[in-house]
Amino acid sequence: MRFDKRGTGLSDPVTGPPTLDQRVADLKAVISAARCRCPVMLGFSGVLAVGKVKNA
Repeated sequence: MRFDKRGTGLSDPVTGPPTLDQRVADLKAVISAARCRCPVMLGFSGVLAVGKVKNA
């Protein structure tokens, strides 16, 4: 599966950049909706911080 941050792709536009907490919550929601029990992340740039916080 491919996950993009808020405001990109088919998601609704946003007024400002999402916070790190919002990005983590979005990632958790996508993983939950996909019923993925053991996700593996491959990313670059800002997504690495999201992965670190999610797994902390």
